[in-house]
Amino acid sequence: EPGGFVSAPIYASVSGTVKKIGEMLGSNGRMMQTVEIESDGLDARWEGIAPPKLETMQDFLDAVRASGLVGLGGAGFPTVVKLTVKNLDQIKCVIINGAECEPYITGDHRTMLERPEQIIGGATYLAKMFGVDKVVIGVEDNKQNGIDSLNACIKEKNAPVVVESLHCRYPQGGEKQLCQAITGKQVPPGGLPSNIGCAVFNINTTCAIFRAITTGIPVVKKIVTVSGSGVVEPKNIEC
Repeated sequence: EPGGFVSAPIYASVSGTVKKIGEMLGSNGRMMQTVEIESDGLDARWEGIAPPKLETMQDFLDAVRASGLVGLGGAGFPTVVKLTVKNLDQIKCVIINGAECEPYITGDHRTMLERPEQIIGGATYLAKMFGVDKVVIGVEDNKQNGIDSLNACIKEKNAPVVVESLHCRYPQGGEKQLCQAITGKQVPPGGLPSNIGCAVFNINTTCAIFRAITTGIPVVKKIVTVSGSGVVEPKNIEC
């Protein structure tokens, strides 16, 4: 269970037996509390998983909170906090970040090609949540096939989403830089995108919102790019 507002529940990514509760070194270099599970190899799903009933906006927030969703672009910030701004009316522009944050990373690009319906579906939910006419997906212009894939899905579903092609330059994937590229406004020093009326979500975060709403499945996996000049077989792995 989460320990506070800026926290998220954690779910087991395998079915099996809890063998140990202790601490281990995390990827951020800090010790963290962990639950060690021995997989039974069955990958059995808990029978209580089901699509949430969405009758109010609070139901939507509760479903995202319960899914354990944090920003999948790397920041790891609980997504429900972004959705719980004091005044939703202050958000005039919802942006989906399709500009990879580092040159070697291609996980978001592959998602545009393989799961465009989840991206557009999640973006449509966000448009309804924030009450905006359209959601803008910012994609760098070196991913033209990704742009084409998204546009085809938008046309098919008649979705309230537009794709904006951006110059391919580092650090275009930075949240503040992306806001400026799309809106022309600068996030003030020490400020947040909400200060200029923006809310920004990563491509795979948007997919996870769609999955949580339509299936009830929480966040138990992530797409990771294994790449670079020292890697013999670069690839994207869903782990």
